Amino acid sequence: MVSGDLRSIIHTQHPHLAIEVKQAINAMQKVLELAGPLPATGLVDISDSKASGIYQTLDTAPIGIGETTDGGTGHDGPLLKRHLQAAAPALVAGEAFGRYQINKLLGKGAMGAVYLAYDPRLDRYVAIKIPFFRDSQTALERFYIEARATATLRSHQICPIYDVAQINGVHYISMAFIEGKPLTEMIKAAPLSPSKAAAIVGKVARGIQKAHERGVVHRDLKPDNIMIDQDGEPVVMDFGLAIRNSRDDARLTSDGTLLGSPAYMSPEQAQGKSDLIGPSADIYSLGVVLYQMITTKLPFSGSVVSVLQRIVNEAPARPATHVPALANSPIESICLKMMEKSPSNRYPCMGDVAEAMEDYLSNGASENGPQARRRFSFWPFNRS
Repeated sequence: MVSGDLRSIIHTQHPHLAIEVKQAINAMQKVLELAGPLPATGLVDISDSKASGIYQTLDTAPIGIGETTDGGTGHDGPLLKRHLQAAAPALVAGEAFGRYQINKLLGKGAMGAVYLAYDPRLDRYVAIKIPFFRDSQTALERFYIEARATATLRSHQICPIYDVAQINGVHYISMAFIEGKPLTEMIKAAPLSPSKAAAIVGKVARGIQKAHERGVVHRDLKPDNIMIDQDGEPVVMDFGLAIRNSRDDARLTSDGTLLGSPAYMSPEQAQGKSDLIGPSADIYSLGVVLYQMITTKLPFSGSVVSVLQRIVNEAPARPATHVPALANSPIESICLKMMEKSPSNRYPCMGDVAEAMEDYLSNGASENGPQARRRFSFWPFNRS
């Protein structure tokens, strides 16, 4: 039923549409009466769910310097062009979107919106991501690259993609709905213990290693994109800037294009050297995530230009600068090795990062200082 307040607004603000709106409302109500109530497995109120709001930061806008905006129509003709020229339409709770039934908005950012929806065909809830393309054919192509890249991955630490398509010209991805909270929320108040941080980073590294083995590089790892589910397991989200090692995708990341979230960029990303961006860039970004987990601080802060310059030219302060208890600890050394300026000086692969974390945990993660140094075979280097 349509509320009296809504009727009042319509009559007050749009009196010329009153008759048409009344007829439409009456017709809709007749349809609802004939359809009867929704089944028990239909839409439910989950406003109190712990998952409420976990997608708020999922679409934080990355930098896109050098991105082309040709506004082409691609393979979908004028319909796609119209979609590119406008922001994605707002979906309303209770309405149908193809086979999906929209429950509520989970999050909205500069890059798009994410909705909770019910899929009656498979009797499950999903997250529907609808991007804002900003008149960019390149952005649309990148959107489908995300879907193709993520759909090939199989890991408990990577959010699975169920479907990618368009409905009435609106392009979307449906993905698993992860109940939990973003890693960002865990590190706002106080640093995580080194052992807890190591456990999370080790699992993320295992998942991303599987992506790397399939030729997929995330390029935007950050706490906002790592969800902690109800079982305490980290799940990597949003492969929106993912690239695959294929010639078809290379043109979307030509030299000089800067993509990603500045504070977590590797030096090669900060310089726009796309030919150097590979798995090692993800290792650097995950190192920044680890740094933030154990200190609550970012290694570099300031304006975008300042941060990018410092990433390229300055060494980060040791984590112990912010948390003295980390001085001379293995976790500090691992973190700094992940964040080395040169890719060749970082860990060779994410699998090695995971092993370093696992060794750390199995050999007494609470130990600090020089005595602990001798016990850890993975101790990477000495720093002054």
